[in-house]
Amino acid sequence: MNVCFKDSVPFTKQVVKVKLVGNSALDLNDPAVLGNLQEELKEKVKEQGVAAEVKLSWKEQLDGKIFYKEKKDQK
Repeated sequence: MNVCFKDSVPFTKQVVKVKLVGNSALDLNDPAVLGNLQEELKEKVKEQGVAAEVKLSWKEQLDGKIFYKEKKDQK
């Protein structure tokens, strides 16, 4: 029996935070909105000259949400 394998291609993993600025009625936790935003981000990365395959994923919090409204500090 022969077993063949190929080493996986080296990759870089980066974590970034995204902040939406301005008023928006969009539900950023809506799967359709998340999908569109993810595609736009992929295009932006390609525009920056990244030739490698780009895979983006969202990091979910324990409650299943990805985006939260930022709370303003009260003074």
